Amino acid sequence: MRKNQQKITANQGITADDWQELWQRRELLWVLVRRDLQVRYKNTALGVLWVILQPLLSALLFTLIFAKVLHFDQGEANYLVSTFLGFMFWQFFSGSLTTGAQTIYEQIAMIKKIYFPRLYLPLTVVLRSLFDFFVSSCLLIIIMLWQKAGFSINGFIGFCLTIICLTIFASGCSFIFASLNARYRDFRHLTPFVIQIWFYATPVFYPASLLSGNLAWLGKINPLAHCLRLVRAAIFENQVFYHDFAWLFLASILVWLAGVLLFKKMETEIVDWT
Repeated sequence: MRKNQQKITANQGITADDWQELWQRRELLWVLVRRDLQVRYKNTALGVLWVILQPLLSALLFTLIFAKVLHFDQGEANYLVSTFLGFMFWQFFSGSLTTGAQTIYEQIAMIKKIYFPRLYLPLTVVLRSLFDFFVSSCLLIIIMLWQKAGFSINGFIGFCLTIICLTIFASGCSFIFASLNARYRDFRHLTPFVIQIWFYATPVFYPASLLSGNLAWLGKINPLAHCLRLVRAAIFENQVFYHDFAWLFLASILVWLAGVLLFKKMETEIVDWT
């Protein structure tokens, strides 16, 4: 006797039920973030101070070499504050991307044992990095007071708008890199090179004006370059370019949606690949 057989296929898109599940299980996300923070700083002498020391030491080193010795500041209003700001944003993005790309492999045992929204894994890393970013922001205020860099409402607004856009963009990139890392093992060796090239293509320690002429296209296609340009304009020039922020926000949303769709498409086969 022939029996009716129905082929079961996994949903490769994201539906309203998926969004509802992410919202209903949001407490799990905070548990994962809290656990990640505890594990990261457990048994360390300096603990959360490492978050401050990394961008601070980098900014001081580059200020000493490029501004004081080589006079590479190119007329920056305040090279130390500008460079520390650049390393803050870069540390947040690179930490989210590098660690987020490895989350599938690091948590594969938990993935195989229980079900939970897999999107929470790279998202946990982004939120942990966001916590580190806000800790570094406290030191940024101290450095600005020390360097007598002025505070303004526009500077605060630009700072907040920039980190919102960058958080969305970093989340989308983390979803993409985590998916590709799980699918293609060669990608884990490629990621460090991508991060390194991206660093030098971003005006972290040099003024954005250097990305001109034949290099102008690097600044145009690099969302991080736009982030730093806009936040520095807000802080040092007291100008908030809302039109540019709108385009940056739209681009970040598109990258985020692309990352979510790619991750959901590959989600059901992650265990087989790993």
